[in-house]
Amino acid sequence: MCVAIDGTVRSSKLQLVEAYLAGDGTVIGLADEHGIRHSLILIWAEECRKGELTLDVQREEHLQNYQLKIAALERKVGELTIELDSCPRLAGRAAR
Repeated sequence: MCVAIDGTVRSSKLQLVEAYLAGDGTVIGLADEHGIRHSLILIWAEECRKGELTLDVQREEHLQNYQLKIAALERKVGELTIELDSCPRLAGRAAR
């Protein structure tokens, strides 16, 4: 299980697919329980059958998402730094 930003507990893609394939619930039941569309579980199950959905793949997806977020935050810091540097009155206050 992983925790979402809003603090709710979410199962991973792989855990949902494993539950579905093990017969622990129907696609619709599992989807409703986890607040997702049932078609996603079917897509993930197909990816799992093809070997495209593994824990390593999920970790790589998370890593890519984090790298994108970091890059966006770095851009924002750069923008704010430029904005602060271009305003002498505010720059003087920040230097104090």
